[in-house]
This record gives sequence, structure tokens and C-alpha cells, in this order.
Amino acid sequence: MKAVHYKSKGVLQELTEELTKVMTKDTIFVCIGTDRCTGDALGPWIGTLLSRYELGDHIVYGTIKNPVHAFTIEPTVKEIQEKYPDRQVISIDAASGLFSGCLRFRDEPILPGAGVGKDLPAIGDYSITATTCTQHESILYARLDMVFDMSEIIVEAIMRAIRATENEYKEATM
Repeated sequence: MKAVHYKSKGVLQELTEELTKVMTKDTIFVCIGTDRCTGDALGPWIGTLLSRYELGDHIVYGTIKNPVHAFTIEPTVKEIQEKYPDRQVISIDAASGLFSGCLRFRDEPILPGAGVGKDLPAIGDYSITATTCTQHESILYARLDMVFDMSEIIVEAIMRAIRATENEYKEATM
């Protein structure tokens, strides 16, 4: 999916379609970031919102209470590899870029911290990034309303994709 601004018409439908194409009945979502930085709180906020839903066999790592960030990413990756070696992982993270407010779905992992020169393990079979600030702005000062709005779109797309995937599995087993 090319970068699409979160206020663009059809962004929710486009992200939902991309997720529905790849989602399994037991996908793991790794929501990366920290609550100590406005722009970087996108991942943990998404994890917190997702954890409020009945997700069936889907698992969420990374919430406001238990974030997955630079200090916890390595043990999280190790745990997922050991406990769920065959499960699909979709990682979600904030990013900086040319334009703030862009959402992107990719069929590749996220390299957390790469934008700030950190050498952390890649995570995910697929990834969703949300550009919360430009390369010339600090992620510390990202607009909270934009972070919340993008989070809500991502969560709604995931929930729609989960429902669509569950319906496909139910029909296939009938």
C-alpha cells in the first residue's frame, strides 16, 4: 500500500483490504513505541485499544501499561519466536517521514529505531507505519489528536479484517 494520508477518503477501506488479504485466524500484533513521547505513543495506544476487544486467537503485544520499546523489543521478539514460531506477526509503529499523517501497510518487517540510529531487531512479517512527524520535527511534539485519529483508523481496520477473516474461516469449516 502506498502512503495514504489518514484523512484521505477510502483510507480505512484500503487498509482493511490489505489486512484482510494477509491476516490469519491467529495473527500476533506487536505495537511498538512508548507512552513517554506523544508521537511514539501510537503503537502502545493501538495495543491498548485492541486489547479491549475480544480477539479470539489473536494476540497483542505492546500497550500503554506494557509497552514494547527499545528496552523490551529483544525479549519480546525472543518470546514470540519461542512461544509462537509459526504464527504470523504484524508490527505497528510510528515513524517520521516527508509528510506527517501518512499510513502505510508493507509486506516487510519494521526496523524499530532505525530512524534514530538504533540497532534493534526487525519484527513482523508485515507492518503498518504511521508518520506522526516529519523528518524536520521532533516525534516528542507530534499532535496528539492526529496520533489518536490514526490509531482509531488502524484499530478499526484491524477489527474489520479480523471479522472478515473469522467469517472466511467459519464458511470454510461448514
